[in-house]
Amino acid sequence: MEMYEGLPVIEASNGMELQKNLAKMKSRPTSPYAIRISDSSTRIDYRDFWALKVIGKTDDIAVVIISDSVNVIGAEAFLDFTGLKKIVISNSVKQIGKKAFSGCTGLTSIVIPDSVTDIGKDAFSGCSGLKSIIVSERNKTYDSRNNSNAIIESTDNVLIRGCITTVIPDSVTEIGKDAFWGCIGLTSIIIPDSVTKIGAEAFLGCIGLTSIAIPNSVKKIGAYAFFECTGMTSVVIPNSAKKIEEAVFCNCTGLTGIVIPDSVKRIGKEAFSGCAGLTSIIIPDSVTEIGYGAFEGCTGLTNIIIPDSVKKIEEATFRGCTGMKSIVIPDSVKTIGKYAFNGCTGLKSIVIPNSVTEIGYGAFSSCTGLTSIVIPGSVTKIGWFAFSGCWGLTSIIIPDSVTEIGYGAFEGCTRLETVSILGAVSNISGMFLKCSSLQTVILGVGIKKFADTNPFWDCKTLRTIKVPAKKAEYYKRRLPKILHARIKELPAENKVKK
Repeated sequence: MEMYEGLPVIEASNGMELQKNLAKMKSRPTSPYAIRISDSSTRIDYRDFWALKVIGKTDDIAVVIISDSVNVIGAEAFLDFTGLKKIVISNSVKQIGKKAFSGCTGLTSIVIPDSVTDIGKDAFSGCSGLKSIIVSERNKTYDSRNNSNAIIESTDNVLIRGCITTVIPDSVTEIGKDAFWGCIGLTSIIIPDSVTKIGAEAFLGCIGLTSIAIPNSVKKIGAYAFFECTGMTSVVIPNSAKKIEEAVFCNCTGLTGIVIPDSVKRIGKEAFSGCAGLTSIIIPDSVTEIGYGAFEGCTGLTNIIIPDSVKKIEEATFRGCTGMKSIVIPDSVKTIGKYAFNGCTGLKSIVIPNSVTEIGYGAFSSCTGLTSIVIPGSVTKIGWFAFSGCWGLTSIIIPDSVTEIGYGAFEGCTRLETVSILGAVSNISGMFLKCSSLQTVILGVGIKKFADTNPFWDCKTLRTIKVPAKKAEYYKRRLPKILHARIKELPAENKVKK
């Protein structure tokens, strides 16, 4: 039997043929073993060895020897073959497809022959065990210059794949998408001044990386570039960066501090989401937009100052920031978005500025520590479930500027005793569900409609509904008879202004 580095070699063009050839052997070799792709094959596709995944035999293959007849290693051909330790790529191969060897965590080395002219996206992503990458010196498309242990596009100087021993040459201008994805053993890397761009997901999942200095030459850092780099405690964002892209530092749980430079104008969606170690952050005046969920789940964040340049607090921006005790919302903000502060259980009080016209769906829902809130006269709309589950609230005044209050706006505010609705609200529906302590409701001159047969049916402790002078009959026509005895007119001198 042919042997390769102490392993028995089985010839096959696909998984089914491999199993048949093993079955024919009088003395079946024990795994692991090497497979040699049959000379009849010109292309290897993901279907060829899919059967091994189905029967759970991918770990049996330690070495793949590509024969001289093969021109293409197709997309996902050996995806997640975790037992694979070595591949021998023949000089006939011209193309290595997308994710061809992605997830081969046992792979320790790669040699790219001079025949290869096309390496697909993520071809070696997630190969966390890689320690050596060599490209043939005769290859005209790719190189591993200066013994860098990397695959670099020769013409564009883009590093498309690195490993835990990579040294980035100072001729590289871009770190490509997924270049170091899954290099869990990578503890440090020096990015030279020649680099102007770090691609999306470039260091995704590099959990061993503790810190990184990004030079001022870098103008763009792609989405998810450092996603789940849980070991990283600090990072310096260069003054050249104008935008922090989507989820760049998402789930970097070890990150304790970060400085956002004055060059940044936009903080993208989920940029720092899940950074539980962050305790404080200063957002510079240059920032005009903070994206969806930018700081969601930053449970260690205790305070934050939003600059006057921001006009809207987007959806879920601070959702789940349970450690937040205070926040300053500037006068520039006009809208507080959906779930913006949902679940900020440590928040005790908040002042909404006079610039705000809308409080979004669930904006302060489940802020269980909130004991007081002032709604300014600029607000015209309070969204559905805006203060739902804020059981620390005992009273609230809704100014006469408010014309729309969404369903369940105060649902589950179990300690709420007094509510004043001063304006001509167009419709009241389900506002006070589960408000089990509500005793007094003060209504303004023109609530236009009660959508529920009894809008206070769930308020068992309700004693008094105070209405303006000469408005008792108006409200009796709109509320069920069971509530009529509780309707009390305020003296004329104390009437509620519309």
